[in-house]
Amino acid sequence: MRVVCYQRDRIPNALALLKAAANDPSPRVRLEAVRAASFFNGPDVPKALEVAYDVLKHDTDYYLDYCVKETLRQLQSLSKEKVLPAEPAVLAALITRMDDKELEAQPEVEAVLVAKLQRKSYDLAKRDRFLKELARLRNSDPVAELVTAIKTLDGKDGADAAVATELGKMLVATPAARLEKVIPQVTELAKNARMPAVSRAAWATLIMKDRKADDVWAASADGKSRLAVVSGLALVTDPAVRAAFYPQLTALLADVKTKGPVRKAAILALPLTGAQNAEASFKVLANELKEGRERAAVAGAMMQLPRTSWDKASAGDLAQGVLNYAKSVDAKRRADQDFVELNQLGMELASLAGNSGLRKELRSLGVSVFVIKTVHEQLRFDTQRIVVEKGKPFEILFENTDVMPHNLVVVEPDQHLNIGMAAMTMSPNDKDKKGRAYLPKNFKILDATHMLEPGQKEKLQLKAPDKEGNYEFVCTFPGHAMIMWGQVVVTGDVEGYLQANPVPHLPMATMPARSGEVNQVDQSIAHQGRRWQRPFPPLVISSRSQLSCRACSAPEVRSARARSTSVFVSSPRYSLPAGPSPSTGRHSPSCRANASSATVRES
Repeated sequence: MRVVCYQRDRIPNALALLKAAANDPSPRVRLEAVRAASFFNGPDVPKALEVAYDVLKHDTDYYLDYCVKETLRQLQSLSKEKVLPAEPAVLAALITRMDDKELEAQPEVEAVLVAKLQRKSYDLAKRDRFLKELARLRNSDPVAELVTAIKTLDGKDGADAAVATELGKMLVATPAARLEKVIPQVTELAKNARMPAVSRAAWATLIMKDRKADDVWAASADGKSRLAVVSGLALVTDPAVRAAFYPQLTALLADVKTKGPVRKAAILALPLTGAQNAEASFKVLANELKEGRERAAVAGAMMQLPRTSWDKASAGDLAQGVLNYAKSVDAKRRADQDFVELNQLGMELASLAGNSGLRKELRSLGVSVFVIKTVHEQLRFDTQRIVVEKGKPFEILFENTDVMPHNLVVVEPDQHLNIGMAAMTMSPNDKDKKGRAYLPKNFKILDATHMLEPGQKEKLQLKAPDKEGNYEFVCTFPGHAMIMWGQVVVTGDVEGYLQANPVPHLPMATMPARSGEVNQVDQSIAHQGRRWQRPFPPLVISSRSQLSCRACSAPEVRSARARSTSVFVSSPRYSLPAGPSPSTGRHSPSCRANASSATVRES
């Protein structure tokens, strides 16, 4: 092969010899063949590419993979257009070796589009475009292609659950009328999918289509389906439909036979049933806590509830129960997230009950680690305040349990709104040295997480400033900072501060909703005892919950993900309406009259 390589210009059938060698049983011979192919140029490039592609029909190792990659890089640079292998199996083998950047540069043939759908680096808008292009190539329907993509992913060993969840969200957000032809396949996935993420999404899709809790509950009597239905409620985009499952969830928890993952899922689903069920949910969760069942899940669920729904009369007993359990936990486990969350809950309950001694005892058992989570579709953190001792180290574990991206940025006092407004002028590609987006340079930032996708978590390790004050943590995703923030109180006497200020209070200006409007953000924040001063004029919401432009009443142009979100934000990933300017009367940027502007960027 080396002779053929160096004498290639004198051997008439050199490429034919290399092609045969590329299929030789010996990997050393195949290695020499693919290396030799890299020396060809001009009109010989297409056939030299075939030599490199033939190597992919056989097992490879590190050396062959490296040589194939470099040979393809060289030959493709000499070709006027990207040339992909014709054989499906070889093309599939090639695609699996490509990183996202290399895949992005390939022609959008069927195999490439399918591969892109299975990568987690693409947002929903791009996935939607891939599906439409696949449907055009295959002369089919984008919804049918979406179901096919989910089925393919479900049958693939080692498939990414995060990708399955993202595709599932697209399926759940599909209008009921477009689902009719694929309901048999969705039902099959709901009952027989291998991946829990696929089963959850399929059941959530059936729930959104039928909108009948009793019927879905009856159809999911077996344990696997029941778990998928309950855990899939987080994907259901209509709050009223989620609320309809409250009786089923409470009945499930009342049954002592309900154990393990199903009980845990039911506990976590209770806060999703809305503010109208919050007080009753607190009582159910309180009973679970008293019985010592799924304490970690109960702590997480209870912290998601509006604090106005917490029962002050029972708070002391519940906090005492948390303390009794906390004392039994080995000191080595007290930095674990489950213990930290439970201990935080106990301290909040003790503060609500006005029992400073109980709170002090709980604080003495904990460590300087705080868990802060997002609240599902409410644009708020589940923790409004943390109190730390000045000059001492502490940690924040931030977990995004919402359906959209969020970050957590720790800033100086009274800066959350200023940094939030500055972040709204930034591009998502404007990142700092650590790859973190939406962090304006002209602000002193104590620390910040990356922009976390749903389900991700990140830990911050900080040292409290030596200067006392009400520092702040905030989400700087465009449009979120107005209401999505909390306080990091730095003090020299933590217990003294907590005794004087047992209940957190975040100062917020009040702007009543206009007559005839439904402002879901205002409603959710009002349950926290504070209200949002709207940075944008609200949109008129029709009886069918369709957002409209105030200037012309035209329906808003929104992505599938945006249709399922009940808050007004702007985002390069999820485009949501911000409303027309009251001073100019201009159309909303996402109005059909101005549909060219897909992403809102107003301060």
